[in-house]
Amino acid sequence: MGPGDSESGIPADVSAGQDAAPEAVGVCYSCGAEVPAGQRSCPTCGRRQLRDCYCGAQIPVTASRCPQCGADWSQSVRVRRKTRSRRLRPKALALHAVIGAGLALVVAGIADTLVRALAAASLGPGGEMPQGIADKLGLALVTIGAWFSSLAHVVLRHTPALQSVLIVAVLGALVGTVIYLSRSGILRRAAPSRSTRRRRRR
Repeated sequence: MGPGDSESGIPADVSAGQDAAPEAVGVCYSCGAEVPAGQRSCPTCGRRQLRDCYCGAQIPVTASRCPQCGADWSQSVRVRRKTRSRRLRPKALALHAVIGAGLALVVAGIADTLVRALAAASLGPGGEMPQGIADKLGLALVTIGAWFSSLAHVVLRHTPALQSVLIVAVLGALVGTVIYLSRSGILRRAAPSRSTRRRRRR
């Protein structure tokens, strides 16, 4: 056994190279902070500085080729994982609560204005607006019912004209469909050819 050999018969420099930690990157590729020797992730931003190659060696993530096996890592993409914090943040909670309260007040104001307008249409000029919300809603529903009734009268009055317009529209749609099917060749494919008819007769 030579002076440079270990007890297992492997040279000392080779065994030391196998047990040694992978070479440190030195500077983080993401934030530029210094990475201490033997540190596998950046102590400042936490980004991983080494990757496992196919051959088992650990190489820097910025390396385009593995020095051990020559694997090409130039096309690899580093994906940053987004993690959501589950900690309760009082400021964010208060902000969301304030926004929700503001939106609720805005929606309530718009709804009250709309209900008042509909109720005033049912009261007519000089009518006194009731204070209860139920009474306002009742008057608003009366106004909406009157609008639907007048719309129904208009539709019934013009029913013959609407029927003729509907018939013309349906006929035009059928003609357009037939033209499209004939131009696209779908009707020709669906219709049996003369040769197939002759074969069937035989």
